[in-house]
Amino acid sequence: MTSTPVALAAEPTRIEPKPLKGKERREARRERDESQGGTENGTFEFVLGSVAAVITGVVIGRGAWELTRIDELKRDCANGGSDLDCGTANEGRGNKIAAGLSFGFAVPMAFATAFLFARGARTRRDHKAWHAEHPEVSLRPSVSRRGGGLALQLRF
Repeated sequence: MTSTPVALAAEPTRIEPKPLKGKERREARRERDESQGGTENGTFEFVLGSVAAVITGVVIGRGAWELTRIDELKRDCANGGSDLDCGTANEGRGNKIAAGLSFGFAVPMAFATAFLFARGARTRRDHKAWHAEHPEVSLRPSVSRRGGGLALQLRF
């Protein structure tokens, strides 16, 4: 009885990058071009960060408004107001919950706004650096067998 040789598949080689420490990680991140070769200029991040900042301001304002409503509600209840909250043992409980939720949502929104603005600033910096290294109009000397000259390069 003859056996046919079975081709054993070689184990694939797994290459893992060297784990970086904090300072090395930051240096590697700084070397990355956030503008993706000068195509991105950070406008999207700045617009999105501005929208997030406005929403954060509105949510904080709403929370502050709810806190001021608590004092008004207590005054109205003390003067014999007929508000639904005046009949409960804990006047203004709903307003306190609404204010807490508003401020609770404002905190992560503020962090998101800060991260978006920071990324926009990095992208804008890399965009300007890339365009400084790659001018739109350049004039280069050229030499051939028959002569020489200047080559004008325009980048759109």
